[in-house]
Amino acid sequence: MRENNSQSVVRHLNDGLAHHRSGALALAEACYLQVLQHDASHPDALNLLGVLARGRGELDRSEGLIRCAIARSPDVATYHHSLGRTYALREQSQAAVQCFRTAIALNPADTDSMQVLGSLLAAEGERAEAIAWYRKALAGSPDRVDTQIGLIELLKSTGDACGALAQARVAADKIPHHFDIQYVLASLLIEAGLQKEALAPLHQAIQLKPEEYNPYHCLGTLLHELGHIAEARAAYSHALRLKPDFVDSLSNLGALLKECGEFRSGEILLRKAIELDPTFLNARCNLGCLLEKQGDSLAAVECFRAVLMQDQHHVPTLCNLGLTLDNLGDEEGARTCYRLAIEHEPEHPLCRFNLSLHHLADAEFEAGWREYEHRWRTPPFLGKRTALTQKQWTGEPLQGSSIFVYAEQGLGDTIQFYRYVPMLAERGAAVVFEVQPEVFELLRDLHPGVKVIRKGESIPRDAEWHCPLLSLPGAFGTDLQSIPGHTPYLTRRTHKHSGLPGELRVGLVWSGNPQHSRDLARSLALTSLEDVLRVSPATFYSLQKGSPSRQLEQMPPEHRPTDLALFLADFTDTAEFLDELDLVIAVDTSVAHLAGAMGKPVWIMLPYVADWRWLKQRADSPWYASARLFRQHRPGDWSGVLRQVEDELKKLVQASPCDSKTRYPAKHAELAA
Repeated sequence: MRENNSQSVVRHLNDGLAHHRSGALALAEACYLQVLQHDASHPDALNLLGVLARGRGELDRSEGLIRCAIARSPDVATYHHSLGRTYALREQSQAAVQCFRTAIALNPADTDSMQVLGSLLAAEGERAEAIAWYRKALAGSPDRVDTQIGLIELLKSTGDACGALAQARVAADKIPHHFDIQYVLASLLIEAGLQKEALAPLHQAIQLKPEEYNPYHCLGTLLHELGHIAEARAAYSHALRLKPDFVDSLSNLGALLKECGEFRSGEILLRKAIELDPTFLNARCNLGCLLEKQGDSLAAVECFRAVLMQDQHHVPTLCNLGLTLDNLGDEEGARTCYRLAIEHEPEHPLCRFNLSLHHLADAEFEAGWREYEHRWRTPPFLGKRTALTQKQWTGEPLQGSSIFVYAEQGLGDTIQFYRYVPMLAERGAAVVFEVQPEVFELLRDLHPGVKVIRKGESIPRDAEWHCPLLSLPGAFGTDLQSIPGHTPYLTRRTHKHSGLPGELRVGLVWSGNPQHSRDLARSLALTSLEDVLRVSPATFYSLQKGSPSRQLEQMPPEHRPTDLALFLADFTDTAEFLDELDLVIAVDTSVAHLAGAMGKPVWIMLPYVADWRWLKQRADSPWYASARLFRQHRPGDWSGVLRQVEDELKKLVQASPCDSKTRYPAKHAELAA
């Protein structure tokens, strides 16, 4: 049976479309031309030939062919859409916009035209209308990935980070098994500070495309920030297996190994990253941090300055140079670095946090407390803030309300700033205070208006307010004159011990937590205290816990302090022994805070660059009336501090003779055993 003309046109057109979709463009063109041999003004063939010409970059020919199609059939939305795309490539935005508006008017369900119209309007700065068109497109085709991502990016570009994140959540719900959607959601969650929540979509992205190295690097960075070092190391290593020359992962893994104390391995990776890309400044910055961590501050400074020679506004380097200058005692240089970084990146959290420590150390408390709130966006604090829906208390009236306060940092911080917690109850609030298990028994039942709970117990979700513990001083408007310095505010409640033997009984703590970021600066070796330990007739007791207590074995028996570590199960035990002592000599640790909070005489040995709470150039502390401060005069030099402690102890012994037989009739039973 002979094929009629109409059937031949349909067959050639369908064949052309099939070739077109498969990428056989020459065959497609031949089919469309055969259609035109039968009907020289066939609009579909003209339009499709115009689309082919556009793909080849023949934009004049494309425009002419599609215009001919529209002239033949002006009411077909597809032709106007095709012409709009050609105009868009010719950068004739206004003409393109009009074509897409016409296409949508002819076919209100044309979500393709809506999406492209939205992108064009966004490029022209008409963002509000662009967002509206993206939303209309998604209302008709919610499963379109390009439209979802386009709207997310548009919302983000307008500064609507919350809207972008909300849209990303919607997209992930509608299209849960698409790599780009999950990866974008994870990125937005990280930018919003929701690091823990970002883990799930990031893992989902990795499952969807396990061959992609970027998600592994991103996961490593996220886990690194959250303090999951082993998992971060594995993620960086996997990224490098997929792409061995990926300088970002080389640099980050090198920085992580620095934190693990694997300096040689970290340095190899960092130098490899620099060799692969000499312009990659983050690797040089990380190398400077590694040198600083090794104690070579001068080499670190040179490394940082080399970075700044290439980019004087490199914010991470300015921040780390500031930290290094801080450790060298160059306060003005450090402040300058932080300020330069903030000028270039006003919301840089670590620089603003570091600058807050300067304000606080200088007793510039108003600025200090305000900037101290930036701590929550710095690496040591990321992911550690308790997730709460209540508003944070900043000084509002509390009468008849309830507030949840939580310890957020070290044990010494909890002890020092506990003094503010009863003040909340005195303002009429019902207070729940969450603390570390080590201090629970110590702080429990100290004030009738304060309920103390352990971390991990159920958080009271019905409280009207919440406040992190170290935000309380700022909320109370604390300045130098209004520090609540009355002591003691901690007292023991039991009397398990019958008295420690000795004439002048001195407790010793010479080392802090080895995991503390500045422990090398604040801690010393017990052997360096030998001259102090020879002062007679003082009797010394070690309150030292952890691995540093093993240093007692290095001391000659006649000058070895009595080790109390076995009897120190928690801080109630420590408080019991402190109550029996005449004096505590300690480095900047939680025991020093406990002694001060109990009103016990405490001599605190401080490094050259001391923590902000001890202020500057003071031998006393407005936080603890019973404290004396002994400061280094040069970085790392404890000799002057120890001589001063020895001299002051000799004076104390000479001024306070005592008779151990009358004062201490019985020895502690356990020690005697």
